Amino acid sequence: NTWQFKEDFYYSRGRNSLKFGGQFERIQFNQDSDFNAGGSYSFTSAADFLLNKPSVFDVVRPGSDNIRGWRSSLFGLYVQDDIAVRPGLTVNAGLRYEVVSMPVEVNGKMGNVRNITPAYLATLTLDKTDVGAPYMLNPSLKNFEPRLGFAWSPFKGGKTALRGGVGVYYEEVQPGMYEVPGNRAAPFYSVAELLSSKLGTTPIDFPVAYISQRAALLDPNSGGSPQIDGIEFNTKQPTVYKWSFDVNQQVSKDSTFELGYSGTRGVHLLRGNLQLNATPSQMINGRRFILITQ
Repeated sequence: NTWQFKEDFYYSRGRNSLKFGGQFERIQFNQDSDFNAGGSYSFTSAADFLLNKPSVFDVVRPGSDNIRGWRSSLFGLYVQDDIAVRPGLTVNAGLRYEVVSMPVEVNGKMGNVRNITPAYLATLTLDKTDVGAPYMLNPSLKNFEPRLGFAWSPFKGGKTALRGGVGVYYEEVQPGMYEVPGNRAAPFYSVAELLSSKLGTTPIDFPVAYISQRAALLDPNSGGSPQIDGIEFNTKQPTVYKWSFDVNQQVSKDSTFELGYSGTRGVHLLRGNLQLNATPSQMINGRRFILITQ
């Protein structure tokens, strides 16, 4: 749910046409993620499949909770002035400020990892996650977005028009950025795994391993390390720069020729959730090797 309030004002005097206003949004994002809830069994061969002998069983770790209730607020102000510099030339100048609060989970179920140095992540376990607010540092506190544009008709006939503009735009931290990592982080949620190679003579009990081998699912020595997802704690503000220029020429009563160019440059864009305790790797002689043991 999103509650919105927005108000715009217009004022014109002489050469200036002023627009200004603001908005407020209260964001309520409730989610129930069933990622890996049903579990999955993997078999190394068709023969093992026919004999009900799985080699791997992945499932939500017993005791996990994937129900979240996120809350955040967004506040924005803007002002823009369209200035008629002279007949045939108008300049637009504007500035927007927009800030969003970092998400808060209503029951305090926020887990993340603030130290993402490779050395720390290589030893990360379920009991080392950072719990509570802030879920991440706020990158939006200085989000001033200037825009500048112009429209110019250089000749008296008015058949030629040149237009251009440039602006800075920010992608605010919204639920789409944390809907996955927000409910897949320990200690509130993780995925457990059973490996037949680590169970010795005890096979994975297909198809009821979740019930009959619950203790093994809670034992980190029975499988791989539980998956921990998260989002970069000290995130830089995702930013997009846009610019454009076009020429419009009327060549007859019902024909117009137009040539334009537009560009976009994005920096610090978020790539989604991070698997914070992925198995580390190392480049050796130009090849990447996964470090199974350390």
